[in-house]
Amino acid sequence: MYGLRPGGVSIGVLRDVSRAFSRLPWENLTKLLSRSGYVEERGQDWIRGGAGVPPELLRGFAARTDSVDPGPFRLTDRVMEDHAGLGSGGTCFSLTNALGSILSDLGFTVFPLLADMRHGSGIHCALVVHHEGSRYLLDPGYLVPEPVKVSPEAAAEEVACGGSLMTYSFDAEGRSATLSTRSGDAASSTWRYDASLDPVSPRSFAQRWLQSFDASGLRSLHLNSMAGDRRLSAHNHNLRVDSGSNRENRKLRDHYPGEISRAFGISEHLAARAYEEWGRLRAMTQVGR
Repeated sequence: MYGLRPGGVSIGVLRDVSRAFSRLPWENLTKLLSRSGYVEERGQDWIRGGAGVPPELLRGFAARTDSVDPGPFRLTDRVMEDHAGLGSGGTCFSLTNALGSILSDLGFTVFPLLADMRHGSGIHCALVVHHEGSRYLLDPGYLVPEPVKVSPEAAAEEVACGGSLMTYSFDAEGRSATLSTRSGDAASSTWRYDASLDPVSPRSFAQRWLQSFDASGLRSLHLNSMAGDRRLSAHNHNLRVDSGSNRENRKLRDHYPGEISRAFGISEHLAARAYEEWGRLRAMTQVGR
């Protein structure tokens, strides 16, 4: 389905897919546009009422976008087609669903997991892959290029990711994981999330994904991507380039769409549409005060 041979499951294939997939940026521009279009059509109550969940998601990882009503959900085919044509990626739920769908098609046994972050419970997601008696954590939302082996017996598993060191630690039973990150020569690490490694049901995953469309993060524009040994992070008009040893901050006020396109490889037209929609939502909020 994606140009890889089903049945050829090996740790090498898992690493190759994980590395290739980490090139997709984490960005909420596509999600902001998908959500805004659906709210205009259905109204805000569609989130609380649970409407618009593609039936494929309730059966497991969903690839197709030709369901009767995919709503604002960007399923695997849409994510991959948009990346090929527009350079976009997605947020953790669409990226996790897409990567999980691809690995499942290849023959891997894979489940989603949910993680608690500073802003709330169950708002981040990732994957656990079972392979030859071992488990591996894949974290596409953090753009982690390597499968992280779940190793309760080890103090921690570390992965270099751009200018940051990602440190995953596990409890003695291997049922939970904690991620902390450290950038460059920072004296201490920053806690990012705690995650249960128990499988999440398709229905729970779909419900959390649905709730994420009402998250406060959609009030701003966010992007993250890897460029060699650098991590690029954009929040509204601010761009940060972090190589670990050197950090640079830039302002994007002059021409946001063009700057985003050059930095992240995303379609300038897509960035312009998202920027316009963000401005419209900000104006509505200010009028409502």
